[in-house]
Amino acid sequence: MASDISTPISLSGEASLPSRLWRARHVAGRVAIRGLRRDPETGRWRVRIADTVTGRFESCITPHRDKRMAWEFAIQFAWGWARDHGLVDRGAEKDGFLKAWTRWVSELTIRPISAKQYLETGRKLSRIFFPSVAGMTRRQIVEFVKSEHDRGMAANTVKQQLMLIKAFFKWAEVENYVDRNPTRLIRAPRGESRIGVALTLDEARHLLKCATKKEIRKHRKYLKRYYQSMWVYWFVLISLHTGLRKSNVLRLRWSEIDLNERRIDIPGHKMKNRKSLTVPIHPELELRLRCYRPFRASDVVLGREFKDIHKSWAQLCSRAGMKNLIPHDLRHTVSTWWNMQMPWHYAETILGRTIRGAGGLYFHPPFTELRDKIDELPEIDGRHGLDEVARVGLTF
Repeated sequence: MASDISTPISLSGEASLPSRLWRARHVAGRVAIRGLRRDPETGRWRVRIADTVTGRFESCITPHRDKRMAWEFAIQFAWGWARDHGLVDRGAEKDGFLKAWTRWVSELTIRPISAKQYLETGRKLSRIFFPSVAGMTRRQIVEFVKSEHDRGMAANTVKQQLMLIKAFFKWAEVENYVDRNPTRLIRAPRGESRIGVALTLDEARHLLKCATKKEIRKHRKYLKRYYQSMWVYWFVLISLHTGLRKSNVLRLRWSEIDLNERRIDIPGHKMKNRKSLTVPIHPELELRLRCYRPFRASDVVLGREFKDIHKSWAQLCSRAGMKNLIPHDLRHTVSTWWNMQMPWHYAETILGRTIRGAGGLYFHPPFTELRDKIDELPEIDGRHGLDEVARVGLTF
C-alpha cells in the first residue's frame, strides 16, 4: 500500500489511499496537496502543498510515520495554510458540512421540533469541525468531545451530541461521503450515575395530594390562587398504579383501556422494547377512570398529548418538597412495591421487562392471575365514593 520510501506520491496514478482522502486533496478550491515523501532518516512523511493560482508553495514534516495519518495531517495543514493566506471564503467554508448535515436531517423521520434542534447542532458543529465531511478526522471528534466535557457540559449532553455525530457519519458512509466512519470506538466521558428513588406509600400519597391542592401565593400586591393542572394528578395516579414509563402515560388513549376487563393494552410500537404489553388495572384506578371518562371528549386520557411535563412536574415537586424527584422515579417506586409484595417474575412480567434465561422465555402466566396479584395491593389515593371521585374529575 505504501509507496517507495524516497519516491513522492503521484496524484495522477493509482490511488494508494482511501478515496475519502483523495477527494479531499484540493482545499478551498485552489490549494492542492502536491505530494507526500518519507524522510529516510526519521521515517516521517513530508508534505508539500501549493496554491494552484499564484504558485506559492509550502512544505512541512508531519509527526506521523503512518501514511494515512500523515495524509490526514496534510489536509489539516493545507486548510490552516489557506486560512492564514486569506484563501478561504468564510461563507462557503461551512457549506460542505452543513449541506450534508441538512440533507441527513431532511431524510430522518422525526418531529419538526427535533429536526430544528438537529439543525442547530449542525450549525454549531460546522463552526468547530472541518468544512469538508471527507476531511474530518477521528482526532478532531475526540478533541471536540473532550473540550465539551472540560468546559463543564453535562455528561448526558455530550453523549447526546456524540450520538448525533455517530448517526450522521453512518449515513455519510452509506452515501459515500466517507470511506470509513471516523467515530468508531469513540466513547463519551461518563458522568455520575443517578440512583433511582423509590417513594414510600405515605410519600406517594403526599405527592398525589399535592397534585390536587390549591396554593395561595403573592402576585405583586395581591394574593392569587394557583391550581395544579388536573392532568398532573392523573399522570401521577396512573403511573403509581401501572408502572408505565412517562411517554406511555402521556400518550395513553382510551381506546387502549378496557375498563370492563380492567386491562391496558399498549401496542409494541409505543414500547421501549417494541413488545406489546398488557397491564392489569387496580380497582381504585378503574373506579376513578370510570367516573373520569365522561368528562373527556378527547381519545387521549390526559386530554391531549403532552411532549413533556418539565414545568408542571417542577411545580408539583416544589409543593411536595421533593425537588430531586423525576418522573421515572415513579416507575422505580412501583417496581419496588411490586417486588416486595409479589413474586419477582410476576412483577417483571407486568412491568414489561425481559426476564433473562430460559425460565423467562417459558413463563406465560394467565392475565387473570396477574390481575389478582394487582388486586392485593393497597389503595394509594385513599378516597372512597363516587361523589368524591366525580368532584375530582370536575373541579381541580
